[in-house]
Amino acid sequence: MFTYINVKYQSLFNSTQFIADENGEPIDIDIKEKERILDQNLQEFSTFTKLGQITSFSCLMSVIGQFIFNGFSKEKFPFDKWSILDFANAITNTICFGMFIPLTANDLMNETTKELYNWIQVLAILVSWARFLSLFLVIQSISILIITLF
Repeated sequence: MFTYINVKYQSLFNSTQFIADENGEPIDIDIKEKERILDQNLQEFSTFTKLGQITSFSCLMSVIGQFIFNGFSKEKFPFDKWSILDFANAITNTICFGMFIPLTANDLMNETTKELYNWIQVLAILVSWARFLSLFLVIQSISILIITLF
């Protein structure tokens, strides 16, 4: 889910869409038209942002539930690589999607701000994929196979 939303961000707010058309021909777009296109894309992306917030918040609640369980139980639930990366994923995506809410067309036209959002979004993708790949380290038979291969 997180990867799909982040890839959607990249496709909607790709800077090259204002440089050339689908055939690679250079295009000339004035600032008002560029702002109109970005506003339209922001409207479309706001649905994905809300979905991402709900999903990341539910992951965060799951992690908080693990902490609460460990705080009150006699038998502690171990925090393995999966749990740690699950926590990092929940925090990273909650912050990332929270930062997308106030995003405006002017922010996306400013190269410095756009680059900052791109790097934050790339970090969210990396953490999400690290969480997914860490699942293979939790399952013992797959973990042994991976260690054997390397």
